[in-house]
Amino acid sequence: MQIKNKVLLYTILTNLLAGNTILILAGLASSTGEINYWLMLGLSAACILVYAAVFKYVNLQKFSTLKLGITSVLCCMLIITLGNSIALLLKDPADFAGNLGPVLFMAIAGNIILFPLSVGIGLLNLYWFNKVKHLG
Repeated sequence: MQIKNKVLLYTILTNLLAGNTILILAGLASSTGEINYWLMLGLSAACILVYAAVFKYVNLQKFSTLKLGITSVLCCMLIITLGNSIALLLKDPADFAGNLGPVLFMAIAGNIILFPLSVGIGLLNLYWFNKVKHLG
């Protein structure tokens, strides 16, 4: 396995571990005590899709550290937005178009509320992105 693919794998695994742990703890601490598995599945799929695309199509070797950090945080925000949409599509495909507006609103609200978390995970990803940067 190439080093770049290993870094991609570690990036995805650390993000899945962090994100799914947060969703499990939030679900257990909620008033109903239920975990939103649809959201977990949607965010996990979005995580894999976004990072696979970034590592394939973005030339991280040419990015400065600041640009890597911004890219990393934007990836986290894109994952939240795309993950909410995927969760809706999986849970209620028949009413996807009717619920898309509220889902996008929830994604934006989630990005605002979870922005500190996006920055934290983005800084963790910066470590992995720097590994790719120094490969070339």
